[in-house]
Amino acid sequence: MTWIVGRPIFFGYSAAISDIRVTLSDGSERDCLQKIYPVGNFMALGFAGSVKIGFDMVQRLAQLLENDDPHGVWDPEVVAEWWPDDAATVFAGAPPEEQQLNSELILLSVHPNKHAGEVPWARSYVHCFRAPDFAPQEASTNEVVSIGSGSDVEPYVEAPGCGR
Repeated sequence: MTWIVGRPIFFGYSAAISDIRVTLSDGSERDCLQKIYPVGNFMALGFAGSVKIGFDMVQRLAQLLENDDPHGVWDPEVVAEWWPDDAATVFAGAPPEEQQLNSELILLSVHPNKHAGEVPWARSYVHCFRAPDFAPQEASTNEVVSIGSGSDVEPYVEAPGCGR
């Protein structure tokens, strides 16, 4: 079971937590897998579903966000707009047995110069993307969103703000 929870917060950051559980092809489970990775300055991508597709997604987004300027920063709204096409391409290129395991992504990011309203803190974002079209779903400020099979576990869903 995978569960990654993200939450954009007023103070210029987003927070995410994840389990480390992976289910093997024989049905056994192991707690051994990091599921959230930095992909660019002020951006991190988490995944649920196929581990192979998840790592391919992390690698592809990190490639797309490469920048000659080590301090260069992307606009999260723009990334969320163009990333679904690339994510869908990565998913479509995966073997059918991996596609059957599904793919869900969560992108946590901070805007380089947009503030969170009248306060001096940077605006943070959390976007969820789900196969096969990976249409972006933006979380509102202080909304808790989740991806993965753990998102349907009743105690998690009943927690304040944790529904899909």
